[in-house]
Amino acid sequence: MKKRALFSVLLAATVCLSSVQTLAQPVSATAGKVGLSPTSSTVLLRAVSPAVRSQQYVIESTTRAYWDGSGWPPYSETRHVYDLTRRIESINYYQSEHTPVPSHRTTYAANGEIESFDQWDVESGSYIPVERYSYTLAFDAIRQRYATEQSTREVYSGAWENAERWTFTIGAHASGSLYLLGGTNEVADGALWRVSRRFTLDDVGEDVVQTDQSRLGTEWINTEQATYPGQSVSGLYDLLMDRAAQYEDLLDLNLSSLLHPDVTYKVWDGSSWINSHRQFVATRDPASGQPQLLVYQEWDGTRWFDTSRHEVEYERASGTDRPRASTLYGVDGDQPVMPFLTEDYTYDATGLLVMALQRLDSGAGLENHARIVYTWTGLSVGNEGDAAQPMSNRLSSVYPDPFNTRASVTYLLETDGHVTISVFDVLGRPIKQLANGHHNAGTHTEELDGTGMTSGLYVIRLETPTGVQSRTVTLVK
Repeated sequence: MKKRALFSVLLAATVCLSSVQTLAQPVSATAGKVGLSPTSSTVLLRAVSPAVRSQQYVIESTTRAYWDGSGWPPYSETRHVYDLTRRIESINYYQSEHTPVPSHRTTYAANGEIESFDQWDVESGSYIPVERYSYTLAFDAIRQRYATEQSTREVYSGAWENAERWTFTIGAHASGSLYLLGGTNEVADGALWRVSRRFTLDDVGEDVVQTDQSRLGTEWINTEQATYPGQSVSGLYDLLMDRAAQYEDLLDLNLSSLLHPDVTYKVWDGSSWINSHRQFVATRDPASGQPQLLVYQEWDGTRWFDTSRHEVEYERASGTDRPRASTLYGVDGDQPVMPFLTEDYTYDATGLLVMALQRLDSGAGLENHARIVYTWTGLSVGNEGDAAQPMSNRLSSVYPDPFNTRASVTYLLETDGHVTISVFDVLGRPIKQLANGHHNAGTHTEELDGTGMTSGLYVIRLETPTGVQSRTVTLVK
């Protein structure tokens, strides 16, 4: 599908819901994005913070590997750090000579939105600031979430400078719940702000129409229009936020197609709106009612023709229907041709997605392409509106891993109590003790000093009154 500059800018200017920050990938890895360009529905997803909502599990790390013909050498990894109420940091690594090297770091504000983005500098061995965000928020007490009234992006070039900002128009139901009505983008021009573009959302009959415009001098020029059939402005907003809560950590998969409601796009030719492209659910799974066949079409001036199709298969497990596999097809005329990208999904015993296997047709049939592995950590769910809490005391992260001289061991305690943190070699012999005593609830960090230790794999064990947790770390000298 065609990319739209307006939406690309808006995505950069507003909150990124996806916890999975994917590193630059081989060109072929983008094949799974067919039909998933940043469209108007994604705009709505980015205009609200999902920070205040109950959820049971969050992704702790995502590892991506690409098939090299004989195996799956790791390519990149994203690790997330949480405190007692929220995600506070995500760090991306890439593989260099079998060693993970930091790439960039994202920190998150108290409302759950992106606060800063830093790039790793190899020469200095430290992070260099790139951009940061600030927000004006309205709290929706009914829906228990934040609505972003304004987001400002700054870039760093020796000093922080304004880059752009979005100001959103927020509506309210009689009940007090909030929804999005539109937004205006401004670009920094020295110390001034210059209006650049805007979008509005309107109820038109039984549909929602989003109209996008660019500023030219003193006039607003139409650019693109999106129509969501059978929706209302407030209902569409709630629908997208509910779906984002389900898939926000999985947006680099074909499953993100399930976020998008039916929509038709038009472009402005100077005097009228002309059909451009559309996507819609053609059939639904009989048992679950979930989308089974999604169709993407373009307008040739006289009729709609298929450009690709996305088929999703479901399996019944633990009383729920979940995606088992998905396939993207190219289309020749009105007939689907051989699939060019497939994904198979693997779940653990609790029903969490732990692996997605992608196969890609590069001309010789479907072949292994990418493997994405997810590890999760549990959060307990309190009363409506209560912040999520970790289910138990746990080791949160060891950074860096591998390490050369020192590593930081971060752990979370749900309650006050006695804590012992020990380091063992792979034979189970005790090497060091990092902590042994009473600690208060909260986030703590201990330093692992590699002095006197030989290169190799070590086990770090956290012991508390509620149990024992271990994780490994590699020392490279």
